[in-house]
Amino acid sequence: MSSILRSRWWSYAAAVGAIVLAIALGTRGVVQGLAGPGDVGLVTDSSSYDVGDTIIFSGNLDFALGDVATTTAVLLSISGPQSMTTGIPLLPGSHDLSDSAGVTGRLLVEVTFNNVSEIGGGANVFKGMADGARIFIRAEWTPDQSSASSGTYTAALSVDIEGVAAPITSTQAQFTIAAPPVPPPSQGAGIPAATKTATRTPRPTR
Repeated sequence: MSSILRSRWWSYAAAVGAIVLAIALGTRGVVQGLAGPGDVGLVTDSSSYDVGDTIIFSGNLDFALGDVATTTAVLLSISGPQSMTTGIPLLPGSHDLSDSAGVTGRLLVEVTFNNVSEIGGGANVFKGMADGARIFIRAEWTPDQSSASSGTYTAALSVDIEGVAAPITSTQAQFTIAAPPVPPPSQGAGIPAATKTATRTPRPTR
């Protein structure tokens, strides 16, 4: 191989290596964690409830060591007789979202970070600081206490990530709210009560 060809080969190899490195670094700067539905979860504490019960959701956003993600929105969506969609603030602590736009009933949320740090100075840039890093989301939802809330529901947690075209959505959680039992009609309902006619017993004659 001539010196000219050898020089061109090394130049080509260096260019390819630089492109690969740039792609790797660029991808890591956009998102490594929260890359698919397996990284976002949502379950309920039961599959069936009665009217007036509180439904407890347990959600999670999973990161591996060094994973970085910039979130633009985290949404809890519930579909059913009382549907709603509301944003979840990724701020550690308890949040009363009952008066938030789109919320029906009462909604309390608690957010906990486990080996996850916000590294964007409040810009929702999160990094996993260890394998198994996770953001926990616990939501307690009490629908309106009326028979109108009874029926079949599905719920999902979705995350909008900067640099990802579509939201990453959990598998749907399914549950039902049973209508209160209808009390049986009282005995003889709608039938007028019979009236007694006073009768006189004749006295025996002497």
